[in-house]
Amino acid sequence: MVEIKKIEVLSLAKIIALVWVFLGLILGIGVGMFSFILGNILGGAPMGMFVWRSAWLGIGGFIFMPLLLGIIGFIIGLLVAWFYNL
Repeated sequence: MVEIKKIEVLSLAKIIALVWVFLGLILGIGVGMFSFILGNILGGAPMGMFVWRSAWLGIGGFIFMPLLLGIIGFIIGLLVAWFYNL
């Protein structure tokens, strides 16, 4: 059985960031769809009018959620590898 004695800090950080980006894509799609649909239903716009605010929230959720979770995942990966190597 092989024992892991050291983990490369940047390698683990990149892998965890990539996993969290995919998680952010899934969550971003959910948040985007939810805000887009709910914003148009409850937005108070007249019948047939499109609420642009909810569209921008939907697009923002799809773009910024993976970006934010990727950055957070990278930082967590750095910390986990650093603590493991202590």
